[in-house]
Amino acid sequence: MSTFKKGSLVFEFLLLIFLALVIVSVFGYKKDSRLVPLVVAVPTTIICIIVIAGEFFPKLSQIFELDLGRVTEERQKYRFQGPQEHQDRIPWSKIFKLWFWIIGYFVVMLLFGFAVATPLFLLLFLKLYCEARTWVAIVFSLVLFTSIWVMFHLGANIDFFEGVIFKGVLPPL
Repeated sequence: MSTFKKGSLVFEFLLLIFLALVIVSVFGYKKDSRLVPLVVAVPTTIICIIVIAGEFFPKLSQIFELDLGRVTEERQKYRFQGPQEHQDRIPWSKIFKLWFWIIGYFVVMLLFGFAVATPLFLLLFLKLYCEARTWVAIVFSLVLFTSIWVMFHLGANIDFFEGVIFKGVLPPL
């Protein structure tokens, strides 16, 4: 094992110990005060455990690799050879696709609620944009939703918006 890997592994274990201490100490806070530390510490702990396991089992880390390199490759295609102010232009088609994703997410959330929209759009994004394997996209979506549900619904007693179709009430404007 290289010196870099040993140092990285030691740092990851120290980070994991620190996160465990944060999570344990948070339960001494009032219910309202423990939300933010848990929102940060729990997902970070999960990611840290996956990274540490990936150090010992390289096949595991390959499962969780997603190719977001397409973003930079596509951006390189649209670079202009000219004055500096024109080099970072992004075509309107990409901008409209981005707005479609954002507006689509909010429309689906408005109609079907947070609990349906969030894992559904993450699944679609990972599958269609990142070209992840179907089961990896499903696992990531379920892990994300489960984490959010545990932290906010169970931990902080915050109800999710149910969506207009499921009799969710919109807040007054």
